Amino acid sequence: MSLLSENRPDKREYMLSFFKRGFPCSAILFVLFGFVAGCVRTTTDLTPIQAIVAAAERPEGVTATFQMEVRRGDREDGTLYLNSEEDYRDQRCLTIALTGDVASELERKVGGDPALALKGKKIRVTGTAKRKTVWFYFMKVKSDKYYYQTHVQITDASQISIVP
Repeated sequence: MSLLSENRPDKREYMLSFFKRGFPCSAILFVLFGFVAGCVRTTTDLTPIQAIVAAAERPEGVTATFQMEVRRGDREDGTLYLNSEEDYRDQRCLTIALTGDVASELERKVGGDPALALKGKKIRVTGTAKRKTVWFYFMKVKSDKYYYQTHVQITDASQISIVP
């Protein structure tokens, strides 16, 4: 027999007493607050280490907002690299990669060469951090040795901002 069956004459009274006991109200409030808390999004920027660990766990990469201090900037083959570590080979290094047009756009935005203008500054970057395999070569022959770098490929200068 159901608690709400029609042949129960005191069903309204029973339901009121059920709610007066507090358990269902507490449960409803708990579920309601849990749902609302789950809907609230707190934005926390990932550190380089968090980005590297997350990218290592996901072959497709991790899309997020990252915050880092630019410790080194280099250009190679038309790409600008902004690194979170002095040594770009350091496993703790998160590298922000910008191709020619995007690097030029960022240069206009920061008022100079981004590698120099951003060195020592904290930046916030939105994009996808992906783990890349970097192979070692000996006399232009690929060896069986490699290491990983984590890169965020920037497609628009608006993905980068300076943290005040």
